Order: sequence, then structure tokens, then C-alpha cells
Amino acid sequence: MTIVKISKDCLITQDQDTITLNLSDNYLKENQQLLLQQTENSQIKNQELTEEDNPWLKYAGMYENNPLFDEVLDDIKKYRQQIDLQTDFEEI
Repeated sequence: MTIVKISKDCLITQDQDTITLNLSDNYLKENQQLLLQQTENSQIKNQELTEEDNPWLKYAGMYENNPLFDEVLDDIKKYRQQIDLQTDFEEI
């Protein structure tokens, strides 16, 4: 099985000829009409997502109440901006 994309509300996996899309209830409520239009000719199956299906789930939200988390995200953002500037400069 290949994991194509992981996010908090969405997991897409691919296994041979089958693509499985697992969505949270929140995501489904917010995007129901769009999903119905895009999956008109698709076969939809409900499936509960467990930590056994996706081992990364046990780490989801682990820093939710950490007071340093926003600071770390800011540092990552600043670093990426520096790298982008260096890369842009090197291309000139």
C-alpha cells in the first residue's frame, strides 16, 4: 500500500488498482457538495481509520498544547524564507 497524501482530515492510499480516500466527519460536512460532484461515477465505501491503518495518527496533535509549538513553526517559516531568498538569488 502506498500513502499518497496525509493531512489531519484526509488520508489517500493506493493499493494496485484501488485508491482509498478516508475523510474526517468535519471534512465531509464542509465539503459534501463538492465531493458528490467530483465522485459522481465513483464507488464510495465508508471505513474507520485506526492507528493500525496509519501509524502516523498516534502523533497527530501531540504538540497541540505545547506553548513552544507556535515559536517553532515561526522559526521554520523564517528558515524556509531565507532558503527561498538564497535559491532565488542563485538563479539570477
